[in-house]
Amino acid sequence: MESEKISIDQIKTDFNLPVDAEYVGHILYFPESDEYLGLIEENEDLINYAYVKTPGFAKVFDSFESAYSEAQELKYKAIISLLFETKEQLCVAHNEVIVN
Repeated sequence: MESEKISIDQIKTDFNLPVDAEYVGHILYFPESDEYLGLIEENEDLINYAYVKTPGFAKVFDSFESAYSEAQELKYKAIISLLFETKEQLCVAHNEVIVN
């Protein structure tokens, strides 16, 4: 998948995030159920996915590519989002990349 690389500082500016917002990682958001991917448990026989309502419990991916790869394995439409943290709150910047 080709995507335009945008800096974290540019994303913070585009989404009007506070100056002290620290990038945490990428998360998967499911707009149809208003949930985030929370957990993946895999063994030789099955794969379990758990979904959570708040981004603070979402599974964090280190890169866009790893989030995208995981999203391709799922059957639901997912938005690859960026998670930021400030002293007071978590902030989510929803990307325009929708998978499935």
